Amino acid sequence: MPDTPKKIILLDQDIARKNSLKTILSHEGYFVFSFDAIVSCLDNMDLLDADLMILGGMDGGRAIPILNALMAVQCRLPLMFIAEAENLRGDLERHQCEYAAIVDSPFDLAVFRNAVRSALTNGHTPRGMHFASFLIGCCPELSKIKGKLGELGRLNESILITGEPGAGKEAVARAIHGASNRDAACFIKINVPELKAATGFSLLSALACSVPHLAQGGTLADDAKREQWTVYLDEISDLPDHLQAELLLITGADNQGVRILAGTRLDLAELVKAGGFRKDLFYRLNVYQVKVPPLRHRKSDIPLLTVFFSYKFCRDFGKICLPISDRLKAVFMQYHWPGNVGELQDVVKRALQK
Repeated sequence: MPDTPKKIILLDQDIARKNSLKTILSHEGYFVFSFDAIVSCLDNMDLLDADLMILGGMDGGRAIPILNALMAVQCRLPLMFIAEAENLRGDLERHQCEYAAIVDSPFDLAVFRNAVRSALTNGHTPRGMHFASFLIGCCPELSKIKGKLGELGRLNESILITGEPGAGKEAVARAIHGASNRDAACFIKINVPELKAATGFSLLSALACSVPHLAQGGTLADDAKREQWTVYLDEISDLPDHLQAELLLITGADNQGVRILAGTRLDLAELVKAGGFRKDLFYRLNVYQVKVPPLRHRKSDIPLLTVFFSYKFCRDFGKICLPISDRLKAVFMQYHWPGNVGELQDVVKRALQK
């Protein structure tokens, strides 16, 4: 019985090139579904159940918004970009998509055919498809954080993540976890402000409920059952005194299987001076520090984030996603966004719920 032909989605705004590529791929025996707009492509993606997506005529300016849209709808297809610009590979690497296939020209037929076969055979999902850890943005500050993700992901030491409420501290924590190649399920978030009202709460007990080998009676130093877990403590500055002492003991243990990331909206060094936070715990947590910029300092990212959330919530609410108008983007660019990315996400979500 012959193999079922592979299905390929082709996205290219250049009609002539799109038709030529479709002809080439059809002659190779593939089923080809072609689109010239990302919106119509996304609306049909689930129905097509394709094996590969080819994006034609790409440079960074067009590739990154499309990549963000694919992340928003959690597209898990292997991607192949046909580059129009030499810097496309670098742009994709900076946006956590360094494993996508790239070809310089589709009209070197031997190279193009081999690239398509390799993408279909290997089926590598780009690193950017680790959805929980994907960071949206091109601003210099965020690009610098993205450039350090590999290094930060390999660390076992604690990392302190600073930034205003809603700036994206948890997203950065998940990105660091994703860069460590640890299983996505091995990420525990503890919302520290909620602990103030919890009587008899123990951090070690919380970990024991979440980490399998601890729940089975193991220890943080149990080599035989060790897994690579990341614990993110959100707003660590609100941690009660007795839990600060417990956390100091946990971080001082042989805990190579459990790494602590801590987020804070406050300056912990100033809090230590005021007597509101333990100095020894601050030094234990502040081995490495990542500062997340507020949205007003990364306004160039507002259009990307707006489109990302629009695709995401249209998908969640079962609505057809229409392009965001330039006028609306301009209004968003002029606003101060005191609630940062979290506020922008809520605004888009409420608008699409109506």
